[in-house]
Amino acid sequence: MKKLIRKQCAQHNPIEQELSHGSKGPGIDGITEDDYDDRYFNTGGLYGHGAYFADDPQKSHNYTSVDPNNETYIMFYNK
Repeated sequence: MKKLIRKQCAQHNPIEQELSHGSKGPGIDGITEDDYDDRYFNTGGLYGHGAYFADDPQKSHNYTSVDPNNETYIMFYNK
């Protein structure tokens, strides 16, 4: 993946970042089964249609909710 990004963005010198993404309910299953498929992106977000990521995990945690089956919260770490 890094090679592909470097090839496509050679003139921009892409920088790798560590970001988090918080999700809940069906969003979790969609990500684990279909990755970040844009068919499932949020349409009512502040910046429009898309998946949102944060450099501060606490921000992403604000978009999670507890799973009543196992009392856990789900966040995705992305690099």
